[in-house]
Amino acid sequence: MMVAEILFPMALPGTLSYRISEKEGATLSVGTFVRAPVGNRTYLGIVHAIHASCDTSHLPNLKFITSVESHLIPVSPKRIELWNWISEYYMCCLGEVMKAATITGLPIRHTPASEKQVADCDLSHIALSTLSPQQSEAFQQIQECLVPSRVVLLQSVRKKTEIYHHLLKQALISGKSVLFLLPEIGVSEQFYQQLKSLFGARAYLFHSGLTSVQRRNMLQEMAQQTEPIIVTGLRSSLLLIDLEKFDLIIVDEEQDVSYKQTDPAPRFHARDLAVVAGHLYRIPILLGTSCASLESEYNIRTGKYLRIKIDESDIVTPHTEVIDTSRLYKKKQMEGMISHPLLQALTQNLTQQKQALLFCRRCALLQEQLQSLIPFARIARLDEDHTPAALRSLLQKFAQKEIDLLIGTQTIHKGLSFNNIGVVGILEADKQLSRHDFRAHERAYQIFIMLSHRMESPPLIFLQTAQADHAFFSHFTHGDNENFILEQLQERKEFGYPPFTRIIALRFKHRAPQISLEAAQQCANELTKTGITHISGPFSAYTPNAKLHTQLLWIHLPRHLDGNALKKRLYEKITTYSFPKGGVIQIDVDPY
Repeated sequence: MMVAEILFPMALPGTLSYRISEKEGATLSVGTFVRAPVGNRTYLGIVHAIHASCDTSHLPNLKFITSVESHLIPVSPKRIELWNWISEYYMCCLGEVMKAATITGLPIRHTPASEKQVADCDLSHIALSTLSPQQSEAFQQIQECLVPSRVVLLQSVRKKTEIYHHLLKQALISGKSVLFLLPEIGVSEQFYQQLKSLFGARAYLFHSGLTSVQRRNMLQEMAQQTEPIIVTGLRSSLLLIDLEKFDLIIVDEEQDVSYKQTDPAPRFHARDLAVVAGHLYRIPILLGTSCASLESEYNIRTGKYLRIKIDESDIVTPHTEVIDTSRLYKKKQMEGMISHPLLQALTQNLTQQKQALLFCRRCALLQEQLQSLIPFARIARLDEDHTPAALRSLLQKFAQKEIDLLIGTQTIHKGLSFNNIGVVGILEADKQLSRHDFRAHERAYQIFIMLSHRMESPPLIFLQTAQADHAFFSHFTHGDNENFILEQLQERKEFGYPPFTRIIALRFKHRAPQISLEAAQQCANELTKTGITHISGPFSAYTPNAKLHTQLLWIHLPRHLDGNALKKRLYEKITTYSFPKGGVIQIDVDPY
């Protein structure tokens, strides 16, 4: 008798076994969609494996599959191989990966040829902006270096976009399709509009802001497309789109925290997954960045990645003034959160009909204080609570100069460009450094670089801090990127943090804070008995507006250890750990 292992899009420990008839065994293959009973209901799943049963004693207890769904496009073996890697590396159920990688209830069907095939047009006549000598040199280098499975990092603050346009045009002319990943919906929509104006129907936009039906229909259309296309998407695109037909993956702003999936599982990082997919599918990977992550810096220095850096010496560096708020408070030269020098600059900026950006973690309070200090200014606040539609509306008003002063969290810097900015203020800059996060300095540096270099003309930059003598601010104001990177890497190495180790975060969540703490402490003690000894914590995790209290354990995996064996022991321990009712343990590998 033949037995099929069926994978369902649900958090089951593994696959479920079913009997299949001789006739079905002749037609089934790995990746075929089938329907099979689970409990009292029938579910859609895929064949994960087929084998002859050696032990026939258990066969009478196995159910038969209900039907073979041959009208549905099967999942390719490479895609299943990628799912298997995700499940093992990110320590989650394979069914959870399938659920994230399929639009539940809306599978892709075999259909007649699409009526929306892209018309064959002369791509060589598409007019693009002329590249500068520096851009042309980088463009040629990229073309020479993009070979299967290689990872190339393009570093530039202001000059990447035009190069991307030329690379995409060249790819289409060569008959190659490209998946272009961006970190945010708003940024992806902006970039898609550029591509649509250049390449017309060859450009697609794919992200979670679309309905499930819209995404299913788009996947259906892309699967049938015979002409090369460009798909602009977010991190989920790596899971939902079959990468078989793509010849290049570009991940822009690879350092952005939005590429990390936090909930639900799989808690993957899109940049890292793109690199793995590139090796599996033999696709070249191009990472773009304004200020590279320390992981990428490490990979460049160890020869894993190749960096191509655009010469931007012709760009005028903005003047940065570090404001010592501790000293000014004593001299009574602070108005709430705003220093007199910054207030004076904002007032003068308004008289010159220039706009200003202020970066702050306490946006509402800052807006209230500014409105009383500069009552005639048109002030708006942009924070992470804005919907994509509200974000577009607000940015449009700012672009049309209907807003004088825009206050925001780090959302402001994400891929947005402005052309009438005279002043940029970064308030309470030291608080960005004091977060309970070993990446705090790295994140702050990246954000400040983006905030200060996204302008068409260099603005005045005011860094308000209570730690004006901190080495961080000296590195930033003097543009001393290399020494900053070397210091951070040395510090990470000394204290055993990535990229010199890998970290697995265990989150213990419960409504009662004491229960989550006790569970984390007990689990840490039990883990040490299994040989897992590199543990930090437990410590409280900052989770605003959360109903459950969270305690964190960090498991450090030295690179010289067999990480797979250790992760297997850890996963077995966590999945069998007895946590009080109402609690949950989450596993997060590489919690960037």
